[in-house]
Amino acid sequence: MQQLARNVLTAFVFSTLALIGPSFDANAYIIGTSFTATPNQIDVGQSSTLFFAVAPVPFPPLSGEQTSFDKSASSVTLFSGIGPSVTIHGLALGDVNLLGALGIAAQTSFSYPDPGTFHPSYSFTLASVISCLNTICTTPQTETGSASIDLVVNSIPGVPGPIAGAGLPGLLLAGGGLFAWWRRKRKAKASA
Repeated sequence: MQQLARNVLTAFVFSTLALIGPSFDANAYIIGTSFTATPNQIDVGQSSTLFFAVAPVPFPPLSGEQTSFDKSASSVTLFSGIGPSVTIHGLALGDVNLLGALGIAAQTSFSYPDPGTFHPSYSFTLASVISCLNTICTTPQTETGSASIDLVVNSIPGVPGPIAGAGLPGLLLAGGGLFAWWRRKRKAKASA
């Protein structure tokens, strides 16, 4: 009897919290995200690799609870911060273990032709997120999110100007000096 009462109470608390959970947090089913640019400081013309990972977690995180999502209907878009973007859909997304939860990952590289501070970003859609405790499951929902980071692109220092005396006139002067040295050395050997 006590076990039945405990199961009913747990089911009530779970379903109540699952219904009010999203009102507290728009991403109640997201355990975490990771977004990096490697390297995050580059020179003009170099590339930086953007990496994003997201994983769902049960809300509330109760013992015995499981969460699942539909990877084939999920997607991640990575924005370079300078115009181009890449969207990775469904099964092309990688798998990742983020904070102990199975999630999805996306990675791509962008080249930056101009100096400045850019703000690469991401947006994701995690489809049909369902959380279950024993046999009670929440209604499938779609989780979305976006954010950006800073990426610094440095200008390449200018090429130094020519050294004074270099070029054809310097080459002729150096050649003439070597020729004079060679003749002097040859004269010294001949007279010795």
